[in-house]
Amino acid sequence: NADYSIQIFDRDGHVIFSETDMNVPWDGKHLGEYVKEDVYIWLINTKNRFTGEQHEYFGYVTLIK
Repeated sequence: NADYSIQIFDRDGHVIFSETDMNVPWDGKHLGEYVKEDVYIWLINTKNRFTGEQHEYFGYVTLIK
């Protein structure tokens, strides 16, 4: 098992979504309002509970309505 966190950032670097439960998806909203069509950056951090090894992954998601 691994500890988990995800953050989604807008173009200005503001965190618009942050979650530690991998079963909770981002619904395309920030502060209760849908965000605009754009490219967003995601960052996932995991930590293996047994070995302590940490991993960081990032990428881009394009939101199209």
